[in-house]
Amino acid sequence: MSGSPQGHATPGERWISFLRSYGPINKIDGMYAETVARQAQAHGVAPLAFEHPEAEALAKAIAPAEGRLTNIILTGTAGDGKTSLCSELWHRLTGDESRKAGRDRSNYGKVALETPDGERTLHFIFEFSGFTPEQRRPWMPEQIDLLNRFARSVFDPEPREYFVLAANDGKLVQAFDSLPDSADTRVKPLIETLLTRDHRSQAGAALLFLNLSRMSTRELLERALDCLLGRAEWACFDDEASDPAFSPASPLTRNFQLLHEPRIRERLQGLGELCDSNGFHVSIREVLLLLVNGLLGYKG
Repeated sequence: MSGSPQGHATPGERWISFLRSYGPINKIDGMYAETVARQAQAHGVAPLAFEHPEAEALAKAIAPAEGRLTNIILTGTAGDGKTSLCSELWHRLTGDESRKAGRDRSNYGKVALETPDGERTLHFIFEFSGFTPEQRRPWMPEQIDLLNRFARSVFDPEPREYFVLAANDGKLVQAFDSLPDSADTRVKPLIETLLTRDHRSQAGAALLFLNLSRMSTRELLERALDCLLGRAEWACFDDEASDPAFSPASPLTRNFQLLHEPRIRERLQGLGELCDSNGFHVSIREVLLLLVNGLLGYKG
């Protein structure tokens, strides 16, 4: 591939340059869904995207026109898709694409929703670690008030407001542990129970608890591989075959062909099954990094 400026790069060059934002070559940038979205916009391509395994559960739980609303906690490790799920839900309910595009990175938002029972408010805490106070800093009254309202919504039989909260699992427990005695702490033992028992809900609580760390690595590998290999941008192998980087003899072409072979796919599926059976969690971010580096190679 040529070293031409981005403005003069070919479609194939822009595609490969964008893919590198998922890997260690741009390790810091590749850590954030919002940054990947900005990289995609800069390169004129769409981000790698496949249906999240929990997208259907979220869509069924939040359907205001059908009178279905509840509180949601999305938890897991970094790279499990919490930000993407929240951004997709926000876009579906509001039509606002600024979060999906990475332009809006605020930690809080709310939307008024029309339901058969009247207007209801849905609050979003997009990044719980950014919403809570820094270490050894006191909780602000407005923060405590919002979490008190969250607790009331979970246990009130007829709430008028609901919450979607996204948090890394460690920060989630730590934050509720640090709440002052004056706060409504009824949610804390509920979260601990759902985490330790690996449950998604509990009778008497209006809460859907989605622990994304429990997703199947095999399923993620299959979805991510289909997404990556099915992109139209791979037409560069035909359209730019005169470029050594995309020629039939190039390492990239060979790696692309290998990932299409059933034996390689079976080995990747076996790797995913091994991770699942041993309780080893691999995030969506890490799966994409693995596949992209398998294609592009990595010196380091």
